[in-house]
Amino acid sequence: MEALSEEWLLTDKKRKIFSAYFQHMYDITENFVLIGGLRYDDYNDMGNYLTPRISGVWRFSEHHILKAQYSESVRPPTFTELYSRGTSFIRGSEDLDSERIKSYETEYIWRKPGMGIRTTLFYSELEDKILYPAYADTFSSINIEYKNAQDTLKSRGAEIEFDLEMTKELQTGFNISYTDTNDGNGESIGGVSDWLANAWLICKPVQDYEFVLRYHYTGERHRDAEDPREDLKGFHVFDLTANVFNLFKSGLTLRAGVKNFFDTDIICPAPVYKDEKGITGYYYQDDFPRPGREWWMDISYEF
Repeated sequence: MEALSEEWLLTDKKRKIFSAYFQHMYDITENFVLIGGLRYDDYNDMGNYLTPRISGVWRFSEHHILKAQYSESVRPPTFTELYSRGTSFIRGSEDLDSERIKSYETEYIWRKPGMGIRTTLFYSELEDKILYPAYADTFSSINIEYKNAQDTLKSRGAEIEFDLEMTKELQTGFNISYTDTNDGNGESIGGVSDWLANAWLICKPVQDYEFVLRYHYTGERHRDAEDPREDLKGFHVFDLTANVFNLFKSGLTLRAGVKNFFDTDIICPAPVYKDEKGITGYYYQDDFPRPGREWWMDISYEF
């Protein structure tokens, strides 16, 4: 294969980052704590950012806790998004702004020894999301670059989590969440699922031996507003893991398992493009298939 005639990424670019974080915890009463934080980030190529975080924790009885939090964060563009020279699908753009997100969250926790329930309500707004342009046909004469979304992406939802220690050797739990995400105009976001769920069973029959069964569910994934194809179906995945600690000697750990035990078909949505005439096309008509069943093993030693 012949080498590309030019580097796919500008090679004379560097990024230096300086960050500082301040946090203060104030006990307003014996059962109510207010926590405030402020983060400063300085990027030599993108400027500086100041993002706050404030939360309150109220333990109004022995087993009941209520939390509320507001936070902001920033994601500067990657080097690919800024400096890609177009030898890949899309050219980078040095005019990109950083993504900014504002998040609101309330949480109720009930817990007693061996059992806990957590419920969460959340809402977020994402500004200047970096995305593929609508006209992304790499074979046309259009100058194709990454761009910032004009609309504010909004997401709201709820999550519930339950965990239970049935015995000293056996623990289980699950969480399930629903999220409503749109692009600010009421249109769904491509690749996003409304429903997610996880469940787990952990067995520790004897000391240093642990067996874990995990289940994951992803609901239907939405298509982009301009993609006429049907939404992708949801899927169920089971993973098995076995851990042996202090194998032969203290600190030696062996882990092994299988991902996607039942070899479920998992398909991730591929983006669409429009040509100069506004006709929709597909980079990959059949989307992106993920690997099926995978066996793995890991050994580590801590000293």
